Amino acid sequence: MSNHGTSATVERPRLRSSKRHPGLSQFHAWHSAISEIYRSYLVQQYGDETPTYPIIPRSERGNISIHLNVQNLTNVPMDAFWIDYKGHEIFKGKALPGQTWQQTTWIGHPWLFKFETGGEVHFVPYRVIQNTEKVSTLDQDGRTGIHRFAILSSSCHDYDYDNASGASILNIVDPIFPYPSSEINTVEAAFEWSLRQMEREESSPRTLLKYLRNIVSKPEISKYRQLRTANKIFWNEVWITSGRGMLHALGFVENGAYIECGPHDEALPPDRLGVFSRAISELENWLHMQEAGSGDDGQEHESSSRSPIIQPSGA
Repeated sequence: MSNHGTSATVERPRLRSSKRHPGLSQFHAWHSAISEIYRSYLVQQYGDETPTYPIIPRSERGNISIHLNVQNLTNVPMDAFWIDYKGHEIFKGKALPGQTWQQTTWIGHPWLFKFETGGEVHFVPYRVIQNTEKVSTLDQDGRTGIHRFAILSSSCHDYDYDNASGASILNIVDPIFPYPSSEINTVEAAFEWSLRQMEREESSPRTLLKYLRNIVSKPEISKYRQLRTANKIFWNEVWITSGRGMLHALGFVENGAYIECGPHDEALPPDRLGVFSRAISELENWLHMQEAGSGDDGQEHESSSRSPIIQPSGA
């Protein structure tokens, strides 16, 4: 039998997502990937006999300077080393407990922070972090980036160092890109972080809002909760922006060619609809403020906090 002259209809697969929120594991994977675009950490814990290899074995010639601010919140001195162009550790300074070590360096230059207890932290900055309304990440010139974080012990005073083999004692406190990603442990915090990242990348939630409004207005229709990631508009305006993080925060999970949320044969529960409604409200308010800083021509006015910054080639 010939099928010429007929067009086949592609049937959507059944949703495999659940009625309840699935947790934040997919958000954490996305957040970790985004964070690694800007910086990398590698922590060697006290008593860990597995060798830690540098993220980048040596420095390359850099052309974009940044400032490092590293606070020592452990109870032992911290030594700072720059990994030079030949891969050698070059001592650059010391920070006593409670002190902040500061250094001007270059994007792509690796650093190593060592502690008397044997723990150490490797760090590499990859990009300048753009300002947001809530957190300043640029110097007074508005162009030079600042990477700041703190290193602390899991227990500073009563830690039994003689019996701590394999134990984790060093932790990173990063106010911009929390490390590890599991430090973001609520739906609200995950959504808020994604919103701040959307501000950093200067993307718009307009298309995402259309999808979310469809879900809230028709919670019983599953097709509005099953989005094909390869759709050109969805891909460009949601999937490769922080909209992806927002969807994961709201409980969307990846399933083959789709990202989906909620049960197939039932409406989305009222408690989850409430979360979607609050998300819509937050996005609408933020979009309004974003557009208030631009004129009809789409150009930013003097009231905008945006400053041009220099990024590495291809960033």
